[in-house]
Amino acid sequence: MDRKIVVELIEENHNIMHKLVEKMHIVYENKYSRHKIFALMWLGKNGKQRLKDIAAQMGMSPSLLCVMFNKMEKEDLIVREVDQNDRRNTYYSLSENGELTADNAIKEIKKSVLKILELFKEDEIEDMAKALSVVNKILEKHL
Repeated sequence: MDRKIVVELIEENHNIMHKLVEKMHIVYENKYSRHKIFALMWLGKNGKQRLKDIAAQMGMSPSLLCVMFNKMEKEDLIVREVDQNDRRNTYYSLSENGELTADNAIKEIKKSVLKILELFKEDEIEDMAKALSVVNKILEKHL
């Protein structure tokens, strides 16, 4: 099978999910941008990291991420820590407020997905669960 077809299917899935969110009027109310929420959830999952490593793994430029993190530090969402052994390295982690915000975001996202799943019949849910299980097993082999 042409691998481009899989890429197109993933993109199509992403677009369909966005349309469902709009159709169901699902709104995640948060005073922070999606980029900030994504960064908080990423830090929550991965823990304290260097800026350049976070940027590489999130697919962002270090300079843009640094600007965003400066704002997030002022908003008490993250903590910046300079490496005492190598002052060129700066580490970032979640503050208590950042942890709470990330946890709340994850809960809201899960509620939104559950709301979308209410549209499906039981046999469709079972088919989706089986398909996702297969995809996850395939992906895990390559970790």
